[in-house]
Amino acid sequence: MTGRRETRPFRRIRAMKKQIDINFIGFWGSFDKQDNMLFNILKERYDVRISEKPDYLFVSPLGRMYNYMQYDCIRILYAGEEITPDFNCFDYAIGFDFLEFGDRYLRYPFCFYSANGPWHADALTRDEAYELLKKKDIFCNLIYWEDSIGGKRTQLFNAISAYKPVRSDGRLLNTVGGNGISYREKWEILRRSKFTIACEGCSYPGVVTEKMTMPLAAHSVPVFYGNERICEEFNADAFVNCHAYPDPDALAQRIRELDGDDEQYLQMLTSAPLVNDGYAADLYERLKAFLFHIFDQDPDEAKRRVDSVISNNYAKNYKRFMRISNILHF
Repeated sequence: MTGRRETRPFRRIRAMKKQIDINFIGFWGSFDKQDNMLFNILKERYDVRISEKPDYLFVSPLGRMYNYMQYDCIRILYAGEEITPDFNCFDYAIGFDFLEFGDRYLRYPFCFYSANGPWHADALTRDEAYELLKKKDIFCNLIYWEDSIGGKRTQLFNAISAYKPVRSDGRLLNTVGGNGISYREKWEILRRSKFTIACEGCSYPGVVTEKMTMPLAAHSVPVFYGNERICEEFNADAFVNCHAYPDPDALAQRIRELDGDDEQYLQMLTSAPLVNDGYAADLYERLKAFLFHIFDQDPDEAKRRVDSVISNNYAKNYKRFMRISNILHF
């Protein structure tokens, strides 16, 4: 014995993550509750469980109207559609609108949705862009199930087609037959296309969806219509902005110029898609901070909405609708 205290191997005690019970309703058909942008951010910090009796509920507007009213918990709207949040019904919201409302709202446009970190598009060198251009065998594409408000998609299709035929693989103005295409097939068509008609369902300040970012990632120049403030986030040199032209015919003339001048087209194809290189990453960090602020609080502390005549009437109407639905069996 030397008199020294015997030591044992040091065992690191891992901190327990806070457990949170959440759920998602009203999201698109292929949405995976345990593999999506919101879930993947939260699991970095918390022990996340999907529960039928959640403490926190994410709501997207694609499901049954007012279905969220049956959940008396923290409600967080994720507006992937052109919807302004009703803060009588939601504690927090993530959407398109340019607005501020304390800690209850974050503008994070759906165009930047990415399940695996910040959205990005690979930058092309001039040589890479030239090799890609040689493989493009489609002039321009349009892939939609229905027209936008005011018939803008049809207007753009007709104006551009007057110069050179536009390919349409969707139900709207279909030129190739068939009953639609898969995501992988759509991606391949975009890769083969010089231009993509990227037309939102309406023109509304702030609304930008995957209709803009998908062609950019596929290196097809978007012909964009929708958010008139688009150049606050996206580089004007990387796409054709319909709002910069007085009418579809003037726009079509610009498409004709680019199609006939490889140098102008390649300059556009190699331009950075966003106003600065770190824009999407910074926005993603803001999203993480917004979510962590909500979920670091216990549900009682996180509650922001108050009981009101409006929200109570919504709840009553939902219950009345459900009773009628049950009676009629639909």
